[in-house]
Amino acid sequence: SIVNLSPIWVSLNVNQEQLHQIKIGQTVSIKPPSGNPITGKISSVAAVVDPEERTVHVRVIAENTAGILRPQMFVTARIATGQQLAASV
Repeated sequence: SIVNLSPIWVSLNVNQEQLHQIKIGQTVSIKPPSGNPITGKISSVAAVVDPEERTVHVRVIAENTAGILRPQMFVTARIATGQQLAASV
């Protein structure tokens, strides 16, 4: 059984073409299906590309004190890649 969902790990799949923009420690805005966005940080980037989807697994750690994020939930995430607001993956 799951006891504590804060902090929570969020698993993202990033296209291999965008991998050069991804670094540990970058800020990620996570938008759940309902509720306000939650902010997290990239904690790890996989060393292997998925051969079928051509994506790389990225793990984000986010505080989830309100319990908005749940296991197996789909989310939309934006990874800040620069100082400009539009610079994201």
